[in-house]
Amino acid sequence: MAYLLINIDTEEEGLFGACYPRDDWRLGHLTELPRLQDIFDRFGVRPTYQVTTPVVQDRVGSAYLQEYLDAGRCDIGGHLHPWATEPYAEPADAAHSMPCLLPLDSVRRKLTTLTQQIHDRFGIQPVTYRSGRYGSAAMHTPILLKLGYRVETSVCPFVSHTEYDGPDYTHAPLEPYWLGEQDMLERQSEGRLLCVPISAGFNVRHFRLAGRIHEILRRRPYSRLHMIGILYRLGVLRLIRLNPEMTSLDDLLRLCRAKVRRGDDLFHLTFHSSNIGIGGTPYVPTPEARDAFLDRLRGVLDYLVNTCGIVPVTSREYYEIFTRSVRCAIDEEISAVVTREDRNNAVNNEHNCISMES
Repeated sequence: MAYLLINIDTEEEGLFGACYPRDDWRLGHLTELPRLQDIFDRFGVRPTYQVTTPVVQDRVGSAYLQEYLDAGRCDIGGHLHPWATEPYAEPADAAHSMPCLLPLDSVRRKLTTLTQQIHDRFGIQPVTYRSGRYGSAAMHTPILLKLGYRVETSVCPFVSHTEYDGPDYTHAPLEPYWLGEQDMLERQSEGRLLCVPISAGFNVRHFRLAGRIHEILRRRPYSRLHMIGILYRLGVLRLIRLNPEMTSLDDLLRLCRAKVRRGDDLFHLTFHSSNIGIGGTPYVPTPEARDAFLDRLRGVLDYLVNTCGIVPVTSREYYEIFTRSVRCAIDEEISAVVTREDRNNAVNNEHNCISMES
């Protein structure tokens, strides 16, 4: 069975221009949440709204989210914007905008603040987390676990944030995996914090091979020749993220079809909530652009849910599904070992009996 997760960065507007305000947050797009939630309801999808401190504190937006949560129409997770979450120990600038760039104690204190705010406002323990600007780090794992988080959604394969001194997810696993404390990209044989990478790939079936080519083309001298852009426009090699804010519907469906052909069993879609407000991001400067974004969202949901039969679940639910499947796999392996041992014992006993008779 294949599953669909939707985790939304539910946050302030105007953050795409290296602007990191500590107050006077723009949150007008939250009045459009009913428009977005209606789309999800139509397809039986229950998204996880990963909220920042400003959203939690916004009266209108948090009231809508509380209504959806109480009705079982969504879940609430955490999304840490360091510049907008107390305590304010560092400057509110690009150099301190990713949690991975902050001292560990500062991350701990800010995450504690955000988690408590979510609990106080919505009455739940958030289990799903995404780092601001995707800047997570393995050393945050113990902090997240102690605060009750179980699902980490910051990783996007084939994407690097090193130009901003952030993490490099180029070689990240494509499937969910247990996170450790040393390396964000290293699979652990067991654990409690599940990393669920954002779905990303290419318009070809062999994602890893395409990824290696794409990585080479990012470097000089190919980068100077803009080879990635040329091949993208030619339709030869396209890096596609399952994100309707930045991707055409045709490309979203190309990625989905490629994942179906590969036999992938998880589709993890994401976007920023500010796309539902006109001018909330550079992707939606006009009413027409905003409506086109919503049309792309409808289109990809229709394909995944209605055409492919992908089952929508929340990240909280997926964690339980994943852990059950791991336990079942372990039980089956143990059972197989026991069966082999029983069979070997039976054979040995038979040989012993024959030897005694002779």
